[in-house]
Amino acid sequence: MPQSWAGDEERRRTAWVPEEVPFATKPKLGLTMLKRALDAGVPCAWVAGDSVYGTDSAIRRAIRRGLERRRVGYVLTVTSGQRLWPGTVSD
Repeated sequence: MPQSWAGDEERRRTAWVPEEVPFATKPKLGLTMLKRALDAGVPCAWVAGDSVYGTDSAIRRAIRRGLERRRVGYVLTVTSGQRLWPGTVSD
């Protein structure tokens, strides 16, 4: 749901969106879904994410730490405007 809809009580009521459901960004939703899937035991060897996840430093950090702790491989893309240096982490 777009953020503009989240604050529109009439639209939320018409769409049957409960009041307790907050707005969340795509990266935040993705991180939540990934954690739930892994906690539920969904098997995977790798996780991949597009630049929406790779450019969000807080999400990137959370994904990296969580997956490394679980010993799951990952790759996140970044935009052409980001600078990454070999052997360093941009967080």
